Amino acid sequence: MSEKYILGVDGGGTKTHCVLYGLEDGDSYLFTFPTSNHESLRGGYTQLEKVLEEIVSIICSSRNITVNDIVRSCFNLSGIDFPYQEKLISDMIENTGLRNFILRNDTYAGVKANCENGYGIAAVNGTGCCIAGVNEEGKSIQLGGLGDISGDIGGAHHMIKKAVQAVYDNLFRGGEDTLLSEELGKALSTDVSKITEKAFQAFERNDEKLIRKMAIAVYSAADKNDKKAFDILEEIGDYYVDNIIAVYNLLGFNPSTQVPVTLIGTQFIKGENPAIINRIKSKIEGDGRPFKVSVSSVKPVVGSVLWAAELAGISAEERKDIRAALEGI
Repeated sequence: MSEKYILGVDGGGTKTHCVLYGLEDGDSYLFTFPTSNHESLRGGYTQLEKVLEEIVSIICSSRNITVNDIVRSCFNLSGIDFPYQEKLISDMIENTGLRNFILRNDTYAGVKANCENGYGIAAVNGTGCCIAGVNEEGKSIQLGGLGDISGDIGGAHHMIKKAVQAVYDNLFRGGEDTLLSEELGKALSTDVSKITEKAFQAFERNDEKLIRKMAIAVYSAADKNDKKAFDILEEIGDYYVDNIIAVYNLLGFNPSTQVPVTLIGTQFIKGENPAIINRIKSKIEGDGRPFKVSVSSVKPVVGSVLWAAELAGISAEERKDIRAALEGI
């Protein structure tokens, strides 16, 4: 009998991780592709359909298999915020030939990857931001992820724009002095008067390297005790606190349950200053509060694989073994 597989896909704003897992031999294969978020693709939904076709084709070709050998799949993609998007992109996945799959926002992968009992709250701080939770009964909810419409205050893009705004205010509106001028100037290799223009061009081109450098510049200013940089990071921390509590209340967790909160995304995992995480922990942990906060120790795609395994009828004990096997990918 030929090997059968499950497939997990985690698509963020800058990259897509996929893991093909063999159900018989337990071998796993990690693939990395560019973004599969329609909001980050110049061609939007039209380009996304081609991206999904290419991803599935490359994965199948790499193991000399067909889509029929993949018995269950889970796609966790950023930019899935409304039912109409889920329907549209589900049709695209079906056009690749895959069947028996689930499609959800990428934030939910964090719950599946890091919350051992299958319930909890995940907060994403990557290119953008989103908070989602699953309660003991399996009820779920997602907050944020819509940018200005949902009042998002998180993610690298928001953080950098607030920093550039602080420089702009200082230059033209008599705003307070800030080390962000110096740090962003170094990141963009320009003088202070050109920071706004250079940052605008970086976002216009979606220049990932420059955007990453600007994010590091904000953390660097905070490391040097710059008040404006700290204010930005703590405002972001407060936003996550408010939304974590809101998800908790909306899902009606058992008051006696300690709810795991997992922090995922590049800005949480690789952020060079801990101010955001410290702010979150200081406000929701301890003193009888129901939350236990941790930074994710595995790639969110592990949660996608575990969700596919759950759909395939694999037991909770066996899924623990799969998670352990995938911790190092």
